[in-house]
Amino acid sequence: MDTTNKHDIEKIKPLFWEYDWESVQKKMTSYFVIARVLEFGTPEQFATLVAVIGETPVQDFLATRSADRLLSRRSLNYWRLYYEITTTTSESGL
Repeated sequence: MDTTNKHDIEKIKPLFWEYDWESVQKKMTSYFVIARVLEFGTPEQFATLVAVIGETPVQDFLATRSADRLLSRRSLNYWRLYYEITTTTSESGL
């Protein structure tokens, strides 16, 4: 992670106040981290996450059944429409 991304990634730190920040940073592509940003993050925090991990992990998460459990129905529908995802896949990536 370059210094620009390290500085930018601090923008999502408030979403993980109850967790060790260094541990969260090591697992940026985990479904939990992605879900937390999609559910509670601001547009700027979402843009930061995508800048750091790319859109593919987010899209992969949204296509799984884990997204059904980790996101509210409203958020899930919004993000699936945003990425034009219509089906779910297996639980890979947990």
